[in-house]
Amino acid sequence: MSVEDWDNVVRTNLNSAFYVDRAVLPDMRAKRFGRIIHMAGSDALFPLPNRAHVVATKYALHGLAKAIALEYGPEGITANSVAPGWVSTQRNPEWFPNLKDTVAELEKTLPLRHLRNVEESRTLASTWLR
Repeated sequence: MSVEDWDNVVRTNLNSAFYVDRAVLPDMRAKRFGRIIHMAGSDALFPLPNRAHVVATKYALHGLAKAIALEYGPEGITANSVAPGWVSTQRNPEWFPNLKDTVAELEKTLPLRHLRNVEESRTLASTWLR
């Protein structure tokens, strides 16, 4: 992977969470209450080849949430990370040189044996939020 790809993913996935956390924590501390949720991802738990930058940042989000929870828990602030399942979206072909084979192998590990698409996920989410 290129240094540019690495930097872009670290900036997007990890640095952005740090900056948001840093911005909201003072107000949460003043109120002695707050909830931080990081959208980590399955990559941290079930890594795939050619995605070291994504795996590293998603794993780091789990660690960042743990660190915040330990440090600020006594002040009434909780922090958690969520690892949502796989959804079929456009993929960077450089990160998935064998996309068809990768998806076929991945789908064997999924309870429904297929990746949900965005519309299925949206429908499920709206059902859960009712």
